[in-house]
Order: sequence, then structure tokens, then C-alpha cells
Amino acid sequence: MTSGAGAFAVVGMGGFLAATTHAPLTSVLMIFEMTLDHQVVLPLILACVTAHYVAKVYRGGASIYRESLQPAGMNGAPVGWHLRTVAELMKPAAAVVSDATTVQEMLGNLPRRPVRTVYIVNQDQELVASLDPREVFDGVKRGHIEPGTAVLALATPLQTTLTPELSLTAALELFLRENVTALPVISGPWRATLRGEVLRHDLLLALQDRMSDKSAR
Repeated sequence: MTSGAGAFAVVGMGGFLAATTHAPLTSVLMIFEMTLDHQVVLPLILACVTAHYVAKVYRGGASIYRESLQPAGMNGAPVGWHLRTVAELMKPAAAVVSDATTVQEMLGNLPRRPVRTVYIVNQDQELVASLDPREVFDGVKRGHIEPGTAVLALATPLQTTLTPELSLTAALELFLRENVTALPVISGPWRATLRGEVLRHDLLLALQDRMSDKSAR
């Protein structure tokens, strides 16, 4: 009764996050990092664990990510959760520029959301290289990189790519080997047309839900 309303709001927020994502430990860590209050940890753990198991009973163990990743069938109706290949997880690349683009043009046209990788394509839309925009911005800020420099001169040739027909387990091996958060998807081994990208986060969620479905059966 002596706690402020904000403490109840924080604990409730953690419980709601744990119930919708089925990740109670992650919820506890996220809320603690936001508040840095040790006194809230014990009630937060209790709320998150309770919310997780209550939601597991009423939702059958399905997290909110499962619905967002589930492909749509006829007339937009969801179909069974049977992801098998990279094509079903592919999203449009967050940032793509031509090889003739300058650093100043690239930085000025970046989307507002955080971007970890900028893909560079040639005039035939074939993927040739990539770069980290954060490193480029830091170089410009420190005066080590001229704004008029072509992005291709600073980019790194891509050694690892995905193809649409690649299995999810094979894609996971590539993510673990390269230790990256996203990988580009090209059209095939003979033509490197950029089709999109796959995020490691989405891939792990898809594999987790497939394992959950198998264990439920």
C-alpha cells in the first residue's frame, strides 16, 4: 500500500510483455534496465512468471510473434504455421543504394528507424557490397571520411547471402557462423539480384514456433 502508482504500472507492463511474448526472463531484464530499481525485481519476477503461465493456458503457448509472422492464405486468412524456406521470412531490405551514391547522399536518405546494414547494388540491381552506416557516420563526424566519397569505396564485398529456397535450418547455420543480425536474400547462385533480407530475430522465432508445434503434437 506504500508503493507509488508508477511501481504498479511498471510491474503491470512487465507482466503484459511476458504474457504476450512468452518470454518472462527477457521481460524482467528489459523492465529492470529501464528502471534500474532493485526493489521492483521481486514483484516483477512474480508478475512476469504468473502472467506467462496464465497466458500459456489461455493462448495455448502461442506468442504474439507467431501471429505477426504467420503467412496469409486466401482472402488474407491465416494458414497453418508451416514455414520451411527463407522466402517465407523475407522482408524488403531496409536501405538500398546504387554503387554511384555518395556518402552524403546515403546518410541523407536513410530511413528514420535504425539501420544496421546498407546494401549496395549496381545498375542491374545486383548486390555487390554492404556497409555499416553507423561506422560511416562516425567516420564523417571525425573527419576521416569525405562526404563526397562514393559508398562503394567504403563498402565490404558480401561473402554470405541467402537464397529464397534455402531451408530455415541452413539459414540459421549461416547466421551463427557470421554472427550478424541480418542477411541479404538474392535471386539465386547465378544472378545476385537483391530480393530482400531476413532478420535473425524472425528466423529464431519461426524455428521456435515450429518446435513448439511439434512438441504439442
